[in-house]
Amino acid sequence: MSEPDVPVLERFSLAGKVALVTGASSGLGAGFAVALAQARADVVLAARRRAGLEAVSREIEKLGRSALAVQTDSTP
Repeated sequence: MSEPDVPVLERFSLAGKVALVTGASSGLGAGFAVALAQARADVVLAARRRAGLEAVSREIEKLGRSALAVQTDSTP
């Protein structure tokens, strides 16, 4: 049973947590990174494309969260 008076992001608060998102420069990775920041997590962004990382980082910082962009290739 849901709690109708409690907003979804309050039920899933990530305040005080740090999330690591790979593929964070675009698409699903960028979307997940922003969603985690909306849930109050600080986010480490990892991807190959620096420009995309910087754009997502700015979006997260506009939400009042910290973002660290790391250009890397995590493929084997």
